[in-house]
Amino acid sequence: MDKNLPNLKIVSLTKLVLHENVDPSRIKRLSDKIGKDKIFTNPPLVSEIGQTGKFVVLDGANRTTVFKKIGFREIIVQIVDYQKSGLELKTWNHLIIGIKAKDFFEQIKKSVSRSVIKKFRLNGNKIICRPIEKRQFLEYIKALNKIVDLYANNYKFYRLDSAKDFLASKKSNTLIVFPKFKPQDIISVAKNNLKVPSGITRHLIFGRALRIDLPLEILKSKKSLTWKNQQLNKLIAKRFEENKIRYYQESIFIFND
Repeated sequence: MDKNLPNLKIVSLTKLVLHENVDPSRIKRLSDKIGKDKIFTNPPLVSEIGQTGKFVVLDGANRTTVFKKIGFREIIVQIVDYQKSGLELKTWNHLIIGIKAKDFFEQIKKSVSRSVIKKFRLNGNKIICRPIEKRQFLEYIKALNKIVDLYANNYKFYRLDSAKDFLASKKSNTLIVFPKFKPQDIISVAKNNLKVPSGITRHLIFGRALRIDLPLEILKSKKSLTWKNQQLNKLIAKRFEENKIRYYQESIFIFND
């Protein structure tokens, strides 16, 4: 079997640590979907946290949370090396509809400490989060959560790739330009039992494993973790022999995720 295939493994959910908060609306939708499905399709993307034996979930916080919620003990994951050049960490920005940046900035000033407010700058219709400093790292992460909480349940907002996508000619909208994160920032968040807001970090990887279609009855089984991984390896070997594994280099759009 090809050694360049993604590193897929079934692991205990107790070994997974989230670095971001979950999206309640997606949790409900995923819970309903997984409850009806008989297969598991897209594994969370994870990376080992040093020599701790645990993994930080880079992408798939909602799926991980749903599996814990509905009573699974294990889940299939794709393990990647966070230091490899093939893994890219980007940041989403949030476009808030229906509130002026000046007005929203006043709300922010009332919600975060004076020492941290200096890290946020009003610039026209944008609120720019300045680069992260180690000295105030933990306090800064908490401030980001407070800011997102101000609009997440009160306004419609969208994720954008960059500030260039800003529909910003409308003065009634606000763009939050989040800071760029580094891999060590994500690890620090996980180690300190903190989380960044949902929908900010974005991990891109060449060779992402999708459509695994592992029967859920394997994950539900009371048999050992070793047995479950044996079943997973047999499934992958069978797909390889049947020439059903495909690698696509081009970017794709998924219209029903």
